[in-house]
Amino acid sequence: GWQLAYRLINQVVSNAYSDQYCGGTSCQYTLYGYGCSPSCHYQSSHQMLRQSHMQSYPLQIHVVNHETGHAFGFDDPVFGDCPSGGSIMHSQHYGCTDYYFPTLNDRNTLTVIAGQPGY
Repeated sequence: GWQLAYRLINQVVSNAYSDQYCGGTSCQYTLYGYGCSPSCHYQSSHQMLRQSHMQSYPLQIHVVNHETGHAFGFDDPVFGDCPSGGSIMHSQHYGCTDYYFPTLNDRNTLTVIAGQPGY
């Protein structure tokens, strides 16, 4: 399957570069998407990690795990949609609590995503 050839590239970029390409945050670009119902799965992901995020502990842990969540098919939340039990995808940036590591909710969601046809 796609997992054998999957590549995840992490790059720390300047704040100015992040401002230009990521709207002032860290972000992920994905390539070669397929199986996009309801979530997309990709063969290659490039994470642009904002320099100031990588200099602030424990924010750096949250940002890397959040962006890696995108690589597994997780989406950003609607602002203020903070589920019980939390998620690495929900943070102060979205009006929720910061989680630094994937939660039980995240692991359960990944199990569902991984069971989708074409994953």
